[in-house]
Amino acid sequence: MLPAACLLMMCCSAAAQPAPRIDMAAPSAQADTAATESARVSNAALAAKALQLNGVERFSVEPTYSMVTWEVRHFATSTTRGRFLIRGGQIVLDKTGKQADVSVDLDIASISTGLPDFDESLRGPRFFDVAQFPDARFEGRTLRFEGDRLVEVAGDMTLRGQTHPLTLRTSGIRCYVHPLRGGEYCGGDFEGTISRGRYGMNFGWPFVGDNVRLLIQIEGVRMPQPASAGSGAASATATALPGSR
Repeated sequence: MLPAACLLMMCCSAAAQPAPRIDMAAPSAQADTAATESARVSNAALAAKALQLNGVERFSVEPTYSMVTWEVRHFATSTTRGRFLIRGGQIVLDKTGKQADVSVDLDIASISTGLPDFDESLRGPRFFDVAQFPDARFEGRTLRFEGDRLVEVAGDMTLRGQTHPLTLRTSGIRCYVHPLRGGEYCGGDFEGTISRGRYGMNFGWPFVGDNVRLLIQIEGVRMPQPASAGSGAASATATALPGSR
C-alpha cells in the first residue's frame, strides 16, 4: 500500500491539472446558416405592411399558408372546433370599382378535429356528405372599405351543393416579401358565420348549434400586372390569373 502522504500528493496533482478547453465562440457553418435564415425571416415579418391597392390587383392563393377553422357550440357549453384545408384559388381586387373576383376552393374531405372517429362521422351523409360533395367554394364579389382599409368581402358560399350569401369581415390585408421564395405575399384573417341548417345539416340540432363560425387565414402571391391592365372592373380581368374559371 502507498503511504498516505503519496496518496495525498497524487490527489493534489490530479486536481491541479487544467480542465479541457471547450471553445464556445465558433458556431458550426450549419448553425450560422440557420441563424442567418432566421434573421431574414424575422426581418421580413417586421417589414410587413398594409396592402395599398392601385387599380386592379391579382393574387394566387397559396394553400401552404391558408386554411379554414370552424367553431360550433356543443350542448350550449363548450365549443367544438375543426378545420379544412384550402386547395387554392384566385383573388382579384378592384378598389376603384369596389368590386372583387374572389374564388377560394375548400377541401371538405380534409376535415380534421383531432378525433378520427368524429371526422369520419362528419364526412358522412348526416353532415358534410363528402362522397357527393368533397369541395366547397367561396366566391366574393363586393368590397367594403373604411378609408384605405378593406373591412368586408361579400359574396356566396357553396356547400353541399347549395349556395347562400356570406359576408366575410377582416381587419385588413398586409404584405411582405418572402425571404426564401421571393415574390410579394399578401394576406389576412377573415371571419364569417353560416347556418348549417340552410345547407341541409340539421342532425344534432338543437344540442349542437346551428351557427357555425368560420375563421379563415389566407395568403396569396401577388401576380404581375398584364401588359394591357387598366383600372376596369375586376370581373373583366379575372382570366389573367392561372386557374381562373
